[in-house]
Amino acid sequence: MKNTRWSNLALIGLATLASSAFAAHSINGQVRLDAQFPTTKLVSGADQSPQNHYFGLSRARLDFSGEIAPQWGYFVRLDAPAAQMGVSIESHPALDTSVSQAYATWSGMDNMHLHIGKTPGPFFSADEYAYKPYIGSDNDDNGAIGVIFQRNGDNPGVSVDGTMGMVGYSLGAWKGSNEPKFVLDGSSVESEADTHSLRFGYGARVALSPMNAAGSAVGIGLGFAQRPVNEVIEGVIGFNNQQDFTVDACGVFGALQMNAAYFYEKVGGMVADTNDSEITDTGFAVDGKSTGYYGEVGYLLIGDGYRYDASKGVIAGVNLHEGQGGLELVVRAGVERYENISAYNMRETNLNDEAKTAGTQYRVEDTSWSVHANYYMNANTILKAQYESTNHKVDDFSGSLKTSATATDPKKTTELRLRAQYSF
Repeated sequence: MKNTRWSNLALIGLATLASSAFAAHSINGQVRLDAQFPTTKLVSGADQSPQNHYFGLSRARLDFSGEIAPQWGYFVRLDAPAAQMGVSIESHPALDTSVSQAYATWSGMDNMHLHIGKTPGPFFSADEYAYKPYIGSDNDDNGAIGVIFQRNGDNPGVSVDGTMGMVGYSLGAWKGSNEPKFVLDGSSVESEADTHSLRFGYGARVALSPMNAAGSAVGIGLGFAQRPVNEVIEGVIGFNNQQDFTVDACGVFGALQMNAAYFYEKVGGMVADTNDSEITDTGFAVDGKSTGYYGEVGYLLIGDGYRYDASKGVIAGVNLHEGQGGLELVVRAGVERYENISAYNMRETNLNDEAKTAGTQYRVEDTSWSVHANYYMNANTILKAQYESTNHKVDDFSGSLKTSATATDPKKTTELRLRAQYSF
């Protein structure tokens, strides 16, 4: 373990030296300190004893970028996993830093960039591109109200992005999970024997900016992705792929910003023994489906308006007032609904008697709202405070969604989140 840590520290040092060897190099980074205080109200009316209060380092990141040759550049990102405060230096996860991104970029054509390597894209959701006035759940940038799927992750692949007039685009393909897909082996669902089989994902996003003037802008985006997954229910039903679709819109009008989005996801590629009564009578033996949507409004009490990125059709950040920083208030509300395998993953539901009823499908729903106050001390330092409330509902197996009848199930969750963030 010590050798691994020293190897990672050496890797950081080599990346620093390598970046210095190239022309026009730059080094940037970000450090975040988070605190989260959740409270869960159970169906019984009792407050659940909080088990996941958090205070600690949620991000430690270094970015290296520069030119390799004319029209060619490079980017390397080093990330340390989230670490709770109070752990000893000997076991501190920051010493287990990993290379989350490493790719080369070719810019030989006007308004187009080709990325090859361990890339973050292509991004197909506005929430992956836009500035983030919220603090995501579980230290996750995309764990926001109404967002039902997470970012693609940093995988080996190729992507292209650019602009054509008022249209921005991003598309590409990447290597998916290292886990083999599920196959039917006799009467049971097993992992494919060939663990080295390649599995690819692909996706694209198109953004339109019909209005983009000084202080005012409007953006509309469409995104799609297909990617391999490895989802299984109690070893009897497996799912191999996932499709995501999103449409979003945003507007900037001086000190006011508004944005909204709709998400749809399907988990398919089901593998199951259709001759087994245990399977045929299970409501989970169908594709999983999820939908989510949110609306958000923000206003700058102090600041010079919002920045807009026409190449991606999203709000890119805040313009600070010289000598005063910025103060922002944001309100967000949204709904997330999950069915079948997707609901099973959300609640870790067992294959109980109700769910095994022929034709029955299982659903859960979360309805949330949040308020945010963000103080921008300067271009590098942000202090954030957020209060979020979520009501939980489940399927009563009669076609209605209502609060669970199980006394120990969650009925409502509230959470206070705080963040101090420094970027350089």
